[in-house]
Amino acid sequence: MRSIRDQRLSNDYEELMRLARQLNQGGRTKLEVKPTGGRPYQAYNLYYHCAAYVDELGTVRQRHQLFLEFPRAYPLEAPPTFKRVSPLFHPNIYPHGVFCLGFEGERKWRSGISLESLMLHVSRLIRFDPDLVNLDPPANRTQDFWQDWISKFSLPADNDSFVLGEEPDLARVSTLPAQPDESRREAPTPPARRAIRIGTTRGSADTDSAAPPAPAGRRQRPSGPIRISRNAPGS
Repeated sequence: MRSIRDQRLSNDYEELMRLARQLNQGGRTKLEVKPTGGRPYQAYNLYYHCAAYVDELGTVRQRHQLFLEFPRAYPLEAPPTFKRVSPLFHPNIYPHGVFCLGFEGERKWRSGISLESLMLHVSRLIRFDPDLVNLDPPANRTQDFWQDWISKFSLPADNDSFVLGEEPDLARVSTLPAQPDESRREAPTPPARRAIRIGTTRGSADTDSAAPPAPAGRRQRPSGPIRISRNAPGS
């Protein structure tokens, strides 16, 4: 009988392949997925195809290599890690290259968060989506530095939708056996996987909490640590 970890890693491989097929449509390439080692794969080289800033001067490149790795405590106690291999310039990437995904502080990683959701979240970070930029505090340099830098450059770096059409919610809760220490949740109909929603401070993520719907006519604030106005950075 396979372990929970091996089953989850096998499911994650299928999710990655499906996501790549969904993204790479219409003769374009948005995501390359290259597993390393043997099955069940515990690491991948990922190549995101989108515009992103790679240095302080605002140089833009279109192809970015990341290394995705699953620690031994995954999926029950620790999330996967995304690390830049090629240059990327962003306040939410630590100096050693690991992306800050918000799984610190009060809101912890939960095994129900899907890999698809994380992959799309990382795509928005790479493109410098202002709704996901967290300067409280940044993972590198200072808040003042980033507020000044952001005021000089256009955000996001890439306005082209990463997903064809209107960027549907491809994030889903992975199929994982129920754990004794976690209460069962009703799956929506049709079965869909709930997306990760990043909290209001760096190191936090709303992981699958069931929030009440917003009142009719009221616009929901996009998920992300803070929103940055292009006219008043950091506000």
